[in-house]
Amino acid sequence: MGQLVAGWVGVFTDSVAPELTAWPMVVLLDSSKFFRLSNQPAFEVMFAYGYDAGPGGTQGAGRLLKAVAVKTASYATWTSFINSTPGSPLTVVSDGDTNLVKAAQANWRTSKHLRCTWHWADNLADAVRKDLEAARYTLIGIQKHPLFTDTSNAFQSEEGWDLYKLGLQSEFATPGSGQASTRWIKANEPIVLEQIRSRGTRPPIESTAPLESHIHDFRKVLAERSNILCNKARTNLLLRLMVAARQPNASTRAWTELLLVDLHTNKSRTKSDQRALVGSVF
Repeated sequence: MGQLVAGWVGVFTDSVAPELTAWPMVVLLDSSKFFRLSNQPAFEVMFAYGYDAGPGGTQGAGRLLKAVAVKTASYATWTSFINSTPGSPLTVVSDGDTNLVKAAQANWRTSKHLRCTWHWADNLADAVRKDLEAARYTLIGIQKHPLFTDTSNAFQSEEGWDLYKLGLQSEFATPGSGQASTRWIKANEPIVLEQIRSRGTRPPIESTAPLESHIHDFRKVLAERSNILCNKARTNLLLRLMVAARQPNASTRAWTELLLVDLHTNKSRTKSDQRALVGSVF
């Protein structure tokens, strides 16, 4: 049965899950690592989620665009991922991964790159947690402290940012305290303020959270199978099918009709050659 499914994936994916033809107005990017049973790295999957242009901004709900497996998500593989589809989005949102950001800036020169505010809030909360631990707060005290629980408010506006900074200064007024949060603020404040000030000139989407939910679902399906997913080409065809299955128009009937049309067009032969997938490994 497993070989039958693998063969079906190899020869029919092109018929029901065509490649993305153009990048939409807003693109969210992220990646996730998968491991073998030996705890050795197996591969990484790079993901893209997007929103189309519409009257006055983006149109409707976003959708999962692409998922591509590579040995390692590097500058080179992100560059290949970006250039595999024509066009350039107006804005790109990511968690700030260095290789991803550099590739996006180098290849989408006209796009504005934004940091995910959810990740920002989480990273700032982690810095504050370290400072509260150093100040001898208990675990419950940290979990209830507003500087730990309300970091998202700091990224809502310039006023919210300034107010949060005042809270940090008040809490960590003792010399030598608050070092982790101070370093985080110093390193990120220029980018934070520039992103806040650019609101109103671009689509308001600033979080990769919609993409994270898809990544979570993909992990549930693939994590236990990553030890046997060694054929790179076939794994990527499988990922294309998984992406296609999450589109609003996906259905058994629609896919059956596409298969019948392609078989009729190609005189009962498949588009793809299964043998071409042999030997392609991570």
